[in-house]
Amino acid sequence: MNRSVTWLKREEIDPVKWDRLIDLAPNGLVYGYSYYLDCLAKNWGALVMGDYDLAMPLVWNRKAGLKYIYQPPFIQRLGIFGQGLTPAVAELFIREMARRFRFIDTAISAESVSHLREPFVPGLPESKIPEVSITGLRERINLILPLRDSLDSVRERYSAECRVNIHKAEQRGCVFARDVSIDQAVSLYQETYGHFSTHTGIREYDNFRSLGEKALTLGRAIPCGVRESGTGKLLFASLLFTCPKRVYYIMGAPTPPGRKARATYFFIDQVLKLFSGSGLIFDFEGSDIPSVAEFYRRFGPDVEKYYHLHLNCLPWPLKLLKR
Repeated sequence: MNRSVTWLKREEIDPVKWDRLIDLAPNGLVYGYSYYLDCLAKNWGALVMGDYDLAMPLVWNRKAGLKYIYQPPFIQRLGIFGQGLTPAVAELFIREMARRFRFIDTAISAESVSHLREPFVPGLPESKIPEVSITGLRERINLILPLRDSLDSVRERYSAECRVNIHKAEQRGCVFARDVSIDQAVSLYQETYGHFSTHTGIREYDNFRSLGEKALTLGRAIPCGVRESGTGKLLFASLLFTCPKRVYYIMGAPTPPGRKARATYFFIDQVLKLFSGSGLIFDFEGSDIPSVAEFYRRFGPDVEKYYHLHLNCLPWPLKLLKR
């Protein structure tokens, strides 16, 4: 493998080779696909090693002439994707990222920063790369549930409280529904949880709708939900995403009657039933919010760590302004 790292602008990236890399990468995630980034990122390019052997997508923007890396809504994390990733190779990518972008504030996969130990100052006398001061490498938690086993085995992980609430939902007439639109899922989520995120506005939700439509044409999105038996009243709406390795619970929300009916418990159980034995991983997509994490943990998931990376290479005194 050619170990040199090359920067490619979006227009220079071959989307077929790129998406094949994400498909085959052991650590591939839905957020890394070209269609996903095209819909949600203001600008993106990538550091690429070899002939798309390894690649690191970088989402960037510009303010006051300064190019910086940021974390867009609905992209949990990115990182270095591909086979043969070692700590030494990861360091090459991180150093090249720091050389090109003086301010970085983003979420990144654990294997991409496994070589970092805070404080980390890669003094590189052989190059012109500035010293990098990582003022924050904060651990974050994702929850996942492997679906290689039977539904009965999956359900053995559930807490007693979880089982009780699923039973209540069944008694209250919850039925799994596939006749849910992307707009219903996004609008209900925006109405229910939009006030929690001040950085996610109308444009970001519209971009996510566009992403859902694109993913649906590619067979990578599943709009679905829960309805009330008999009346057909919508109780819960969700937009799931899929890739060769995972099913992602990126967006889902109950209506007020759905919350009372325990529709969220019922929905997740039905999705796990749908994919049990598939060998896929159900990705809860979080959460660092204690109440949300507590709810997800009732399904018995495993913990998957990733990191929030804050890297400030700005010259003094600009370094003092961006912390």
